[in-house]
Amino acid sequence: MKSTDVMTRPEGSAPSPQQMQAVMALCHQGQFTEVLSKLDLLLEAFPDACAVYNLQGASSAALGRYDGAVDSFKRALSLTPDDTSIYFNIGNLQKKIGAWDTAIAQYKSALKIKPDYFENLRNKGNVLQNKGDARAAIASYKNAIETEPKHAPTHYYMRVALQGLGDLKGAIDSYKQAIKIKPDYVQAYNNMGNALYEKGDTAAAIDSLQKALKINSNYAEILF
Repeated sequence: MKSTDVMTRPEGSAPSPQQMQAVMALCHQGQFTEVLSKLDLLLEAFPDACAVYNLQGASSAALGRYDGAVDSFKRALSLTPDDTSIYFNIGNLQKKIGAWDTAIAQYKSALKIKPDYFENLRNKGNVLQNKGDARAAIASYKNAIETEPKHAPTHYYMRVALQGLGDLKGAIDSYKQAIKIKPDYVQAYNNMGNALYEKGDTAAAIDSLQKALKINSNYAEILF
C-alpha cells in the first residue's frame, strides 16, 4: 500500500499535505477516475475532511457525474459552510450544465464571504454574459479587474460585453488594454478589428486583423 493510501489518522482529522498533493498530481494529469478511487480511501480514514469532499465533487464533475458532484459539494458545505472554494466549484458545475441562475447564486454566496474573490467575480460575469445580462456582466468584470488588473482575458470578456451593447469605443479601449497585457492575444486583435470595422475605421480594422494573422495565420475567423 502506498503512503497516500495509509489510513492511520484518527477519525475527524484531515489527510496530510503529502497525501493531498499526491491526489492533486493525479488531478493535474486528468486521471479523475484514479483520483476518485484515492479519495474514497481517504474518506474511509477521514470521513469529516471537507477538502476531500470538495475535491471529490470537482473530480466527479470533470467526469460528468453531476449528481455525485452535487452530493459531494453539499457534504463539504455541511462541514465548512464558509469555504468560498466550495461555492465556487458548485457555481462552476451549475455553469457547465447551463443552470445560470443557480450558478450566479453560488458565486454571490462566495462573494458575501470574500468580496474580492477574483475567480468568482470573473465567472459570475461570464455567466451573466451567457444569460444575456451584459450590463450586470460588465459590472462584475469591472470588479474583477479592480482585484486583478493585469488579467488580460477579463479585459477581453468585458469588452465583448461592451461591444454587444454597442459601446464600440469602450470595447476598443479594453481590447487594447488586453493586448497591452498579453501582446499575442489573437482573439483580442480579431474582435478589435471587428469593432473598428463596425465603427467605420476600415484601415485600422484591417491593421488589427493583419496583426492577428501574424500571430496565427490559420485562424479561420480572421481569414473570413
